[in-house]
Amino acid sequence: MSTCLISIIIPSYRTEAQVLQRCLVSVNRQRFDDSNICIECLILFDGKPDPSLIKMIRQISLSDSIVFKPVVLSHSGVSTTRNQGIKLSQGKWIAFVDADDELPDNALNTLVEYGDKYNCDIVQGSYITKLAASTEHHIYQPESVLFEREKLEELRYDILSPDQGLGLVWGKLFLRSFLIDNNILFDSSVAVGEDTAFVFSAALAAKRVGSIPQDVYRYYRNMGSAVTAFRSDYVDRIVTSMRAMRKLIIQSNHPEYISGLNDYVLFHLLLIQLHYLFHPQAPWTEAERKAEYRRVLAMTVFAEPLRLGGFQRFGLAKRISLSTLRHHWFLASRFIAWIRRLQINGL
Repeated sequence: MSTCLISIIIPSYRTEAQVLQRCLVSVNRQRFDDSNICIECLILFDGKPDPSLIKMIRQISLSDSIVFKPVVLSHSGVSTTRNQGIKLSQGKWIAFVDADDELPDNALNTLVEYGDKYNCDIVQGSYITKLAASTEHHIYQPESVLFEREKLEELRYDILSPDQGLGLVWGKLFLRSFLIDNNILFDSSVAVGEDTAFVFSAALAAKRVGSIPQDVYRYYRNMGSAVTAFRSDYVDRIVTSMRAMRKLIIQSNHPEYISGLNDYVLFHLLLIQLHYLFHPQAPWTEAERKAEYRRVLAMTVFAEPLRLGGFQRFGLAKRISLSTLRHHWFLASRFIAWIRRLQINGL
């Protein structure tokens, strides 16, 4: 009888058929040395899907070692959907994959080998970001590293620094028993930063976290997605997330990580710059945009980290961008946002 080694949790909300198929084909290509290994892939539809998607899932599997399980849920958001996936999962390990991304060949086997060898609670790898006309490679450590005891503190600070790329729920394996025993779930009350809160909570409870340099995930940056569409409540959503992260740290009895919140807040301010203040679809006049720019930068949650400075943990481009925001250089901030949008769109 096959052992269920990994539960892959894929939340899907109005995913286009060809995009979901690309994701599932990459799952179907995963192979393991042990022929008795079984992988379950839970495709959790956040709302009733088109019947053709269910039919596609049932036809896609070419291997008895990977079992695809479509599950239809009432629409409740990605965090609640992922929590339901954790509840339904049966594997020793849990992997989260977004429906519009994909796994490189042998990604899961590479993660499992290291995680099992070193008895990890979490194991993570590098990942690739696919832009419209370019590719970015994100690697945390050039060699395999085992974080335990005092070394875990370094990892936790880096999770709070989004520029490090660690606060992403995908590109990792989580030991299911570890998540269950420590009641680690996604916070459904926030709509921004739920990944980082989940990963940080897991890192606080973990005894061993493995990091390997191999690429284990391909993230497709989609400029047409809900993540980058203009939202009038975008700032409010981010502020709610910042407050939730602060509360999480305080309640965890680890106040030493409060200082790490500055990087977390400043990174999200850069998102506001790109996806809100200088979004091309924002319905403002020039005067209104300038007024909103000043209003956001005057908010205590952003003004205090900007005042403190200390942008050293960011790359050069982000340091320059943060400096323009710190000094309220409106035109320079707009130019940087315009350049970044061109880069993302591959123009």
